[in-house]
Amino acid sequence: MRTTRALIILSILLIGLACHARGEDEKIWLYAQMRRSGETNEFWLPVSRLKRLPRWDPLHQKPPVSLTKAIQTASKWLAAREGGGERGVDEITICSLHSDEQQFWHFFYYRFIFNTRPFDQAACIVLMDGTVLEPEPPPSESTPARQKHK
Repeated sequence: MRTTRALIILSILLIGLACHARGEDEKIWLYAQMRRSGETNEFWLPVSRLKRLPRWDPLHQKPPVSLTKAIQTASKWLAAREGGGERGVDEITICSLHSDEQQFWHFFYYRFIFNTRPFDQAACIVLMDGTVLEPEPPPSESTPARQKHK
């Protein structure tokens, strides 16, 4: 009886720990870019936001956001961030989360690389709900997020 109770308590604790590890504050790293100026941006997708994104099976469906709409969204975001003027698109990539875990299958996003000035580029990530994932400066070496990813 004591062994059964101990196993039940241990199971509950392990389930709680697993749920905490996948908690709402967890973020998934998608991309990092260093600009010519030395500015570094990282793109982190909160799991809570990921859960609200549409899934897409590229073999059987059209994308939830068309490439045309995604380019318009990214261009508008870049103009607000970098100033006016048309920017050349250097690279367009449709990326997945590259996860073997089934719960993360069929989540994709657009990654655009724009030419902003000579020998400099800016990245923009457009999610499949049509929103831009804002970049963040990288955490300092002493923060838990940076230590976790070393």
